[in-house]
Amino acid sequence: MHNMTFEQFKEDILNKVQEKIGDQAEIVLSENVKPNVGTLTGLLFKNNSNMYPTIYLDGFFEEYMADTMDTDSIVKEIMGKYENEKQVSFILNFGDYNQIKPCLTYKLVNFDKNEKMLEDSIYEKVLDLAKIVYVYVGKGDDGYFTARVTKNHTKHWGISEQEVLKQAALNTPTLFPATCMSMEDIIQSIVDESITELPELDSIGDSNMFVITSTIKTFGAAAILYDELLKNLAKLLNDNLIVMPSSVHEMIVIRGSEIDINVVKEMVKTINQEVLSVDDWLSDSVYLYDRVLDEIKVYN
Repeated sequence: MHNMTFEQFKEDILNKVQEKIGDQAEIVLSENVKPNVGTLTGLLFKNNSNMYPTIYLDGFFEEYMADTMDTDSIVKEIMGKYENEKQVSFILNFGDYNQIKPCLTYKLVNFDKNEKMLEDSIYEKVLDLAKIVYVYVGKGDDGYFTARVTKNHTKHWGISEQEVLKQAALNTPTLFPATCMSMEDIIQSIVDESITELPELDSIGDSNMFVITSTIKTFGAAAILYDELLKNLAKLLNDNLIVMPSSVHEMIVIRGSEIDINVVKEMVKTINQEVLSVDDWLSDSVYLYDRVLDEIKVYN
């Protein structure tokens, strides 16, 4: 069993990684508040023109304490992540709003669970969720990279929070278009990997369950806020919609008629507790889209 404290561990890893990096970049410890998780500590790599995603140390420290990784292995893995992430173009100048503007986007997170993070975030409350603004930075081997927009950013830009929210709402459906697939189509696509075409919304037939997400399938739950999406689906089904938060990445939608809402609510809670990771959890609530009123609300 290793006996370094987290403070000692952070400094030890920082020094070892900096020694390997040399003058390629300056490395500093950085604390960030992450959705559903709280404050995490990581290594932030930066040089004169580029800034790379923070590589968090909390998980590595757990591996270290469990004696499943030593510091040499951790440094090697961090270096691998750094090399991968160097391939992403992180040349956005956060001081220049004209560069940032077309990259503004939003994600959905749980409001109550993330109150601390929301204190300095740009967000709008929707249902029991928060539509929070990020900057889409780029894509690397480990996924899609974003940076949260804070109140300090908007003050520096001289742009109102409402304008930033408005721009994110305009950009997001274009940057990350929505997809709506029936559960049958999803299962079939798993069985038949040759299926690459997503079905059109008007070809969903008699399906009763659908998955709404984005084309990149990351933080796609926000797609339910896209203009006309739920309205068009409800019109095709000639029914109200029950919307279930499968995760921050997708929503499951079923026809609103002939359902036992208590069974649905219990199913959502069970999946959240037994299947989802803390990072992916969005809400235990179930939502109702009323096609007559054209509005979505928490189903009480």
